[in-house]
Amino acid sequence: MNLFRIKVAEPHGFCSGVRRALTVTERALTGVRPVYLLHDLVHNRAVSEHLLRKGAVIVDSLEAVPDGAAVVTSAHGVSAEIVAEIGSRDLQWIDATCPIVQRIHEKCSAVKDGALVILIGHRGHPETAGTLGQHPGMIHLVERAEDVAKLPDRLPGQEVRVLTQTTLSGSELAAPLAAVHCRYGECTGGDCRCYATTERQEAVKTLAKECDRIFIVGSGRSSNSCRLREVAESSGVMAYLVEEPAEFDISLLENCRVAGVSSGASVPEKQLETLIDILEKNGGCR
Repeated sequence: MNLFRIKVAEPHGFCSGVRRALTVTERALTGVRPVYLLHDLVHNRAVSEHLLRKGAVIVDSLEAVPDGAAVVTSAHGVSAEIVAEIGSRDLQWIDATCPIVQRIHEKCSAVKDGALVILIGHRGHPETAGTLGQHPGMIHLVERAEDVAKLPDRLPGQEVRVLTQTTLSGSELAAPLAAVHCRYGECTGGDCRCYATTERQEAVKTLAKECDRIFIVGSGRSSNSCRLREVAESSGVMAYLVEEPAEFDISLLENCRVAGVSSGASVPEKQLETLIDILEKNGGCR
C-alpha cells in the first residue's frame, strides 16, 4: 500500500449563500403547502436527494407546479419572466437566490438609464441565464475575449457597466475583462465574483504548492467545483473532480506523496469526510 499525506484546503464546502438557500427551503418544508423546487436548489445530487427525502418535489418548469403550492427558486437566481409568472399565479414564492447574485441583478437596472451592460460568464449556466433574463436582449454576454469585438459601439457619454458570473476563476475573467477595458476604456463594475469563490480558489492554489495530487469533491455541473479543479491543474498538479466520493477510483493514488482535498461551495461536509475516510483506508494520514 502506498503511504501518503492528506492535506485539506481551508475554507472548503458550503458557502453562506448555499447555507441560506438550504435554510429557507428546509423551513418551507415544515409548512402545510406542498413545496416545489424549480430545478435543483444547487448543483449537488446529495443536497437534492436530502430535500426530496424531506418532501420537496423538483420540477423543470412552472407548468408542473399546481396552484396553491410553494415554489422555491434556486440559489443561482432566475429571470424576471419567471418572477412575473410566479406573481401572476396563486403561488407562494420562496426566493433562495444568493444575496450576491441578487446584487448583480440590481446592477442590471443600469440598462434602463441607457448604459451598455456587459456580463462575463458561461452561456447556459443557470446564474448567467437568470442575470441575462433581468432585461432580456439588453444585456450582452461575453464568454471569451474575442466576443468583445461583436459588442455594440459605445455611444457618446454612455456608461459601460461590466458584471461577472460569481463563480468564474481569475484566469477565466482576466482576458475578457482586459478586452472590455481595451475597447471601451473606463467602465463601471468589474469583478463580481463572490468572496467564497475567490477564497476557495486561493486556498487550492496554496494547497497545490504542497501536493502532487488534488481531489475536488463536487459535481461536473457545478461551475465553482469545476473551477477549483482547473485552478489546481493550472498550478501544476494532477487534479481530479470527484463527483461520488463513495465510488472513488483508488488507482488515482498510485505514487502519490501528498494528496490535497477540497470541495465546491454546494458540497455537504459529509461528502468530503467520505473521501478523506477512503483516502485514510488506502494509505493516507493527516
